[in-house]
Amino acid sequence: MIASILPLELQQRLEAQEPIQLIDIRENYEFEEGHLPAENIPMDELVANPNLIRRDVPVIVYCKTGKRGAAMVYMFKKMHSLDHIINLEGGYEAYTSLN
Repeated sequence: MIASILPLELQQRLEAQEPIQLIDIRENYEFEEGHLPAENIPMDELVANPNLIRRDVPVIVYCKTGKRGAAMVYMFKKMHSLDHIINLEGGYEAYTSLN
């Protein structure tokens, strides 16, 4: 099972300034068109550099619709036994539709 978070819950965590690592795994051009307060580490780069994932806080990844993010969570759980990575359900599109 893939760990996921609803957009509203992420919004609440951000507003509460909870310690998390928020990673936008979209390509740079997608990030430049709009993004959350996240670091942009495209999917390929993150796969090649798993050391970029913090181990001391929950890590939330997102893409445009949640599909790439879900694949990343699954892959990192299988390949690196990382259970603290969470996918933003519905991705950037779902989050931006909150307002």
